[in-house]
Amino acid sequence: MPLFIGGAIACAFFLVTLQLLFGPAFGRMVGSVGMTLTYPPILFMAIVALTWGARGATLAAFAGAMIALFNTAHGHGPFAAVDSFVGEANLEVQGYAAAVALTGLLIASLAARERALWRSARDWRTRFEAAIGAHRLVAYEWDPVSGTLAISGDTLPLVGVAAPQIATLADWLAHVVPDDRDATQTAFALRADGTALAPLRYRMQRSDGAPVTLTDEAQAIRDHDGSLHRITGIVRAS
Repeated sequence: MPLFIGGAIACAFFLVTLQLLFGPAFGRMVGSVGMTLTYPPILFMAIVALTWGARGATLAAFAGAMIALFNTAHGHGPFAAVDSFVGEANLEVQGYAAAVALTGLLIASLAARERALWRSARDWRTRFEAAIGAHRLVAYEWDPVSGTLAISGDTLPLVGVAAPQIATLADWLAHVVPDDRDATQTAFALRADGTALAPLRYRMQRSDGAPVTLTDEAQAIRDHDGSLHRITGIVRAS
């Protein structure tokens, strides 16, 4: 509903500015004020396309083209002011209306493609989280440069805290039992170049003090040039 209302407001401004541009009021405007009004309709059309999509942009463009053509045919608007041969004003206003419509349709197509990609990414994330949740796994993505750690899955049974509370590798290592912490930290340091990725076994200390032995299997993700991008891993209770 907010998008629909925003599109309705933008469409109303689009039609009003076109009426001012091509209506009788154009002849009473002083200086270049009238010609400046040729740009706002394009901006409002872009907003309509982003909020209403291709169908809404087509509807708004059709209504705007009717306003422009009707007023130009009756001798109003910027194109009617200069008419060196019969029908020139009608041709020019059609070109302007086509440019506005194509702008809206192009933006609507790009926005629709972005929404489709977002929905696809959301579906992949849902399936991934469902899969690791069904097997009581925890997945992580570690950036060795910044130390940030993005975790997916239910960490409460393994670590005793929720995943949002673990933002860095240091936060993760803080829950490793003291006897295993130094060895685990050294193993992660060796993983930082993406080569020493042998499975790890270490114990986590939950919030109730009970230790849980984990198996940590990692894989390096590299960019197109071979440089290390991230290290991903799957953690499960042994």
